[in-house]
Amino acid sequence: MWNDRKFGQKSTHCLKLCYTDYVEDYRGWQETIRRSQRELEELLRDSPGLKPYWDQVFLDCYATALKSLRDNPDYQSFNFPDDCPFPQEINQILQKKVWR
Repeated sequence: MWNDRKFGQKSTHCLKLCYTDYVEDYRGWQETIRRSQRELEELLRDSPGLKPYWDQVFLDCYATALKSLRDNPDYQSFNFPDDCPFPQEINQILQKKVWR
């Protein structure tokens, strides 16, 4: 089944890449995102029946990531959007640079 924590971390790192200026951390965040993309691709290949659940998982992960960042004192000065700015469609998420 889905590992919401891993996909939530992907959302968190996408937000950090797009909305913070912590340039020294970008490379690590990008690698985490790429690893999550590979894991998601493998999961969907092995269990294609999970695709219908993706929309809700995606929205839940984004909400969790947003709350986590807003609760973290290191990120409270940044303005993260309430609505997810990233593509939600699975094929777009699996592309290399979803955070642009």
